Amino acid sequence: MAFIQYLRLDTSNDPILIPDVSLTDISAVAQAILTRLRLFQAEWWEDLNEGTPMFQSILGASGSPKNQQAMTLALIERVSGTPYVSGLQDISSRFDSRTRKFSFSATAQTAFGPVPVSFTPGVGAGLGV
Repeated sequence: MAFIQYLRLDTSNDPILIPDVSLTDISAVAQAILTRLRLFQAEWWEDLNEGTPMFQSILGASGSPKNQQAMTLALIERVSGTPYVSGLQDISSRFDSRTRKFSFSATAQTAFGPVPVSFTPGVGAGLGV
């Protein structure tokens, strides 16, 4: 049987280090997805290749179809690389040329059930859990 435990984050996105406040199962996977999306590439000192390539591939990129595809693939890789995520469904991305906002959504299939994911770089990420 699969088991995952993850630190819960407070409203400032800092980990809550109180015993018995951690997340498990689907909530833990959802938190892991959110954390992976929010970590920028080159932000973690221990592995500068780890993280979402915000400045490398997403922010500041034009809305060309080629760039939209690259941004979508980068986010698919981040979500898919999360422990206990077995795949993605209902993948959708959109670039609004008027506001210059790129948005991504999908449903992550996990060992514990589906997790809806939405992400807009520069605005934030959300999970339907």
